[in-house]
Amino acid sequence: MNQTFSNPRQLRELALLVALPTFNEEGALPKLLPAIFAALPERGGLLVVDDGSADRTAALVEEQMAEHPVALLRHGVNRGLAAAMRSIMNAAPDLLAADGALVVMDADATHSPTQIAELRERAAQGFDVVICSRYATGGEVRGVPAYRRWLTGGSKFIYRAFLGRPPALDLSCGYRLYRAPLLRRAAQVYGEGFIISAGFGVMVEIITKLSWLGARVAEIPLRLRYDLKTSPSRMRLWHTALEYLGLLWRMRQMKDHVLESTRR
Repeated sequence: MNQTFSNPRQLRELALLVALPTFNEEGALPKLLPAIFAALPERGGLLVVDDGSADRTAALVEEQMAEHPVALLRHGVNRGLAAAMRSIMNAAPDLLAADGALVVMDADATHSPTQIAELRERAAQGFDVVICSRYATGGEVRGVPAYRRWLTGGSKFIYRAFLGRPPALDLSCGYRLYRAPLLRRAAQVYGEGFIISAGFGVMVEIITKLSWLGARVAEIPLRLRYDLKTSPSRMRLWHTALEYLGLLWRMRQMKDHVLESTRR
């Protein structure tokens, strides 16, 4: 597997790790990176996964390494969001303290780092996963295309048909906090099978599989600014829909086995 990892500040035992899956985000990073560094606590750091970008994404991150706590994991070729999330989930446990937390957010300017503090405050109330939710009371969405709203609405109905009651109102938003103990538990139970998705269904897969482990899930309102997005959407509607159906079918096949194994 062609990838490289650069961690010049030897980030370890972090209280908070913010992770960005990126692909050709040179337009958003000059403003986003300083905002993230400003939001980090004393024992905080940033992990950027560059998924085969052809622009200056990696170079912009490397320019920050001398002054800021940032690590860079580079994929030699573009593998997609699911592969980037797999890299994040594999790397995070080694970078986090026993009681630390991982925050994953989009790198295209649609998510604001100012909500990191809200995520941490909610997690401190005893939750294992906290989701920035478009559908929580007070949520705000601007500029989302009609086809994406249709896809989201239809996916909820299909989810219930395959897997029953969903663990959250917003299953697909990528702006989330995960507590380190839960991530380590997921690695023990699922191993390399934690993420089997090949596409945008990965966020649904992650929250579902964590809920099967008994994760306590909370949601805070998301102020999603899709109108500020600096890069084009890479979601292909029908391809994504078919991939989602296949993913739900495979997860339905494994659900009972996972639930039974966690009761032993």
